[in-house]
Amino acid sequence: MNRITEEEINRVLLSSPMVLPTNPAGAGLKAESIKPLFYKFIRVFAQILNEHIDGIEEKAQSELSGHNGNEIAHSDIRRALSELEIKDTELGDLISLLLNEHKDDTLAHPKLAREIESIQTRVDEAYNLASGKSKIYPVSDENEMLSMLGEGINVGDKFVLAKQNVPDFILFKKNETNENFDELTKQVIENGAEPGKSYVYNGYLLVASESGMDTSLFARQAQLLDALDELAKKEEKMLVISEGSQSVELRHNTEFNLGLRTSLTLTLPSEVQGDFEAAVSFRSGQSATEFSAPSEIIFTQDDCYGGVFTPISNRIYEISIKRVCGELVAKVGACDYEVIE
Repeated sequence: MNRITEEEINRVLLSSPMVLPTNPAGAGLKAESIKPLFYKFIRVFAQILNEHIDGIEEKAQSELSGHNGNEIAHSDIRRALSELEIKDTELGDLISLLLNEHKDDTLAHPKLAREIESIQTRVDEAYNLASGKSKIYPVSDENEMLSMLGEGINVGDKFVLAKQNVPDFILFKKNETNENFDELTKQVIENGAEPGKSYVYNGYLLVASESGMDTSLFARQAQLLDALDELAKKEEKMLVISEGSQSVELRHNTEFNLGLRTSLTLTLPSEVQGDFEAAVSFRSGQSATEFSAPSEIIFTQDDCYGGVFTPISNRIYEISIKRVCGELVAKVGACDYEVIE
């Protein structure tokens, strides 16, 4: 997260009591002009923080997209997929060869059928991995891995253990009945299962492999869902635009940065929705800005009287327009431009 800049600090201070003269009453300022400065800076500070948060989210999304498009990312997996695709072709050729050699030998057919079934199983498993159907599951330890072995796990799926000094495991076969394989237990894993060796657990045949992936960089599904929920709760950021014409038609969820204005006319769209919200900022120069707006908008706070806003010279204004209890209310905040100069 980038640090808050001096410019941003000044933005906060310019909306705080700092801009008041030493003797506000002596300068002719009334309570209704002074009071907003004791809380208005909070909104400015919150806006700055939101901008920094948005920057973090954009950077994270950019880095994630860059990683997904990086051709060298997960090079070991890509290499394994390439090797499996070659093996897939070799196994397919072997099936064709065996069929051609033994199709007329009735005695060989029972054995051939078993071999074909075994080869086809391995082809299907290789295809699942090569086509992306097999998955990698980051798990904290052997207990979590063993508890996940069930209907949702496919042959070729790999379990990457976060626990150090223990191998990872690949599911090689389901419903294994061969009793010659060692039983996979917590003690076997903790004592050092041998990479390349096969183990069986409740009918699931797993092959141990060298550990080498940093699972601390993996995101859990629950964490991703939490992140999506947080993003869904974020308020939609206002569209910020600049406008050069003297007459500006307000738009929902839009902020208009207008700069120095000698005159300014605000208009409303033909239909104003129930949650309408807009913002306008401009500067009044040596000659006060000539300002007009629809009578439906009730103006309040700085330089407002009786629901009407009248700009004075050398001031910066920010107007927040929102429907409140069925009425369009415009809150006006102002800062003397001489303070900035």
